[in-house]
Amino acid sequence: MDNNQRILCIQSLGYNESEASFLCTAGLHSGFFLRRHYAAFTGKVPGYAGVALAEKALKYGHVKVTAMRHDRMLYHLCSKPFYTAMGEADNRNRREREPLAIKRRLMMLDFVLSNPASRFFPTEAEKVSFFGEELGIGNEHLPRKLYRSAGKGTSTMRYFVDKSPIYVEPSGNKNPSTVHFCYVDEGLHSTSGFEQHLREYRSLFARLARAELLYLACSPDRFLAAERMFTSQFGASNCKPVDPLATRVIEYFKVRDAYERRDMSGINQAKLIQLRADRAEFSDSKYEQLFSQWKRDGAATVIAILSPESIAKPAQTVQFRTHLLPQTYDLFGTVARSNSKGEKSHDDRK
Repeated sequence: MDNNQRILCIQSLGYNESEASFLCTAGLHSGFFLRRHYAAFTGKVPGYAGVALAEKALKYGHVKVTAMRHDRMLYHLCSKPFYTAMGEADNRNRREREPLAIKRRLMMLDFVLSNPASRFFPTEAEKVSFFGEELGIGNEHLPRKLYRSAGKGTSTMRYFVDKSPIYVEPSGNKNPSTVHFCYVDEGLHSTSGFEQHLREYRSLFARLARAELLYLACSPDRFLAAERMFTSQFGASNCKPVDPLATRVIEYFKVRDAYERRDMSGINQAKLIQLRADRAEFSDSKYEQLFSQWKRDGAATVIAILSPESIAKPAQTVQFRTHLLPQTYDLFGTVARSNSKGEKSHDDRK
């Protein structure tokens, strides 16, 4: 179901076209909204239209409302019939969230609304389809997480669980092939979440000709630290990233070769534990063959086989840019203040 179909289905619930279009955007990208978001969407001054939409959504039972600081109202699109109408009955935006996670989602919605001409991929299915069907990138290179059900003994692989905005510019842009990724800093006094984000996306970045990572925040406090972290992992902004899988396999081969030659001079207990784990993970026959090729031809053959994209696209560019959101998000007061360890930074992963 595309957005036009979604909007028509939402209209059938009792909304006009403008209201349905906004609710579609808010539901897919955030799940939460303020009345000012509808004003930003329509390009009008906040007023009666936002109030009317909120009252209608409340009347139909599609939202829950929470009174926040300064008499502002927070609306949560949590109705299953509403998401079912969009073809998203199991969308996790329906779930209750901690204040810091809600703030992050409002920031995401603000950014999306400020770029109305861009093509965003709000759902997991749309992102997987874009990278797989349009760009030819396999699912094994997408950020993913395996969820196991203890009771049923089943597992589910999910992709892009952080729900960060991903978009491309309109086709008339001078660099239409650039894929834009966003990291949303909801106000944590730590870059650990950003470091994890970079690790999860490295393999995907390695397979794109042009990519840009935007660091979104409502304060510039962490901009410099984030840029330094990006540079430490990717080098200068015009350098292509090294595929982490190829790097890991090469390191495994080095330790394995030394171990099999009984050269234990550089192998400690930690490396022995990692060697056992790597033997199990890379037990497939293709890695045995690759090990023989590595001993004969060196690291270049591993990179050529596991990460041909990093060689075939020498002009690859991965850029870093910061973006300061103008809103303050003070409606939460001190409830959304982060702790030093950033324990609330990944609510969207649950």
